[in-house]
Amino acid sequence: KIYSKLGSGVIYYNNPRDLLDRLELLGGEIDAGNNATKVKNEFSEIAHTLNKLNIFSNTDLENLIKEYII
Repeated sequence: KIYSKLGSGVIYYNNPRDLLDRLELLGGEIDAGNNATKVKNEFSEIAHTLNKLNIFSNTDLENLIKEYII
C-alpha cells in the first residue's frame, strides 16, 4: 500500500520513495501551470519532510523552493 488515508482527507505515505514520487508529480503540475496554493503548499511540506529525513540537503531544499514555490 503506497499510502494510508485517514478521515478528512489526510494521507500518510508509507515510505520516502512514495513521497519523492508525489513531489515529482506536484512539480510537474506546477511546471504545467497549476499554481494553486494547495499544490504549492503540499509540494513545500513534502520537500521539508524529505529534508528532515536527510534525503534532501538544505541546499537541495532551498533550490527546490526557489524553483517551484517562489
